[in-house]
Amino acid sequence: MSIIRLDNASVALRGKLILTDMSLELAKGQCVGIVGPNGSGKSTAIKLMAGLLAPQQGVAQILGRNNSAWPRAELARLLCYLPQGGDVHWPLKVSSVVELGRLPHRAKGSLSPADRDAIQDAMSKCDVAHLSDRPVSELSGGEKARVLLARALATKAEIILADEPFAQLDPHHQIHAMEVLKAEAAQGATVVVVLHDLGMAARHCDRVLVISAGRIAADGPPTEVLTSDRLREVFGVDAYIGEHQGAPIILPIKRRA
Repeated sequence: MSIIRLDNASVALRGKLILTDMSLELAKGQCVGIVGPNGSGKSTAIKLMAGLLAPQQGVAQILGRNNSAWPRAELARLLCYLPQGGDVHWPLKVSSVVELGRLPHRAKGSLSPADRDAIQDAMSKCDVAHLSDRPVSELSGGEKARVLLARALATKAEIILADEPFAQLDPHHQIHAMEVLKAEAAQGATVVVVLHDLGMAARHCDRVLVISAGRIAADGPPTEVLTSDRLREVFGVDAYIGEHQGAPIILPIKRRA
């Protein structure tokens, strides 16, 4: 059974068609990157997968059940969603923010040993354990982004959906965060991440979806999908495509008229 399934799903927002006839199946243990130009529908697609949007036509399912049929509390334990540009507007301690990821699992009362282990594990993975007692309001944008990723991982969800989670991270932490998500997939999670860095998608994702004008323009292994011709067609750029130590490199060089 597929973990996430879309079948000819279309989404319209405020009367405008954003996604058209989108079909895909995502399996357990995959790390899937979504790339595409600004405004192509990437964020809408990941919200559709998360059950935050309903298709106007077609099917959107998680584990064979229509997204709209899932009880919210049950879905919150199964799936975590890290939105684009997430922030925290209260001066909570880092540990308290990460603790919020355990809310779907908690009964009333104090944290269980399993909760505490999940929180510590997530903070360690995201390199924020040393910030545990700091107010989030005092952190840099990149540090906050890592805290929010830790909050998502603390859910121990089987499905991880992240929308441009690395925009504020320095190169070291971008690579580290992508390695963390890749490791979650290796342990059996289904990971879907929206990326603008084509090289990051090529190096770390098992599969890449290219979305253009609300449709899937390509879907498959990165080296088969992220070709020179497709980058020209979809992104309007010429790019250097090479290899370093067995890993692909994609570097946009110039835009095309």
